[in-house]
Amino acid sequence: MQQERRRWALAALLALVSFMNYTDRMILPAVSQAIKLEFELSDTALGLLNGFVFVALYAFASLPLARLADRTSRSLVLAGALAFWSLATAACGLVRSFGQLVVARACVGIGESAAQPVGYALVSEQFEPRRRNAAMAWFILGNNLGIMAGFALGGWIGARYGWRTAFLALGLPGLLLAVALAQFRAPPAAA
Repeated sequence: MQQERRRWALAALLALVSFMNYTDRMILPAVSQAIKLEFELSDTALGLLNGFVFVALYAFASLPLARLADRTSRSLVLAGALAFWSLATAACGLVRSFGQLVVARACVGIGESAAQPVGYALVSEQFEPRRRNAAMAWFILGNNLGIMAGFALGGWIGARYGWRTAFLALGLPGLLLAVALAQFRAPPAAA
């Protein structure tokens, strides 16, 4: 019974990781108009920042990070990736040039590339087949709620306090979650 509670506690942590994954991802589109105006960007430059810069590094980093997670501690790799992308998200709010924003956004992509594959692996490892669907549903629910929160909170904070504050306010809480995940000890793998 204790192990079952620990598994569901892990599922809750993973749902929060997934939530932060998509919240941090959606801040940029929510505040992109303000960024475009401040840095005097073209639509092309903004599109590259919102899409290609993030996706290219996300795709490049996902395989080595997933491989690292398979060879070491999945939860520690995920906690490290979460801390990295949370810091990179907050760094987006501290940039002083478009080039710095590109680098910070690329770092968000690198860190976030571990979230989904490592999260799926942890759910598959920790939950027996008859409970895996429910655990996976919680994990994916975090995605959907994170998308909504990234747009809603990012847009609201950005409109009220500025786009830089939106990145800082929504990026930094991930560090607390990374600490919690790094300290969590999952029960032995489910059969």
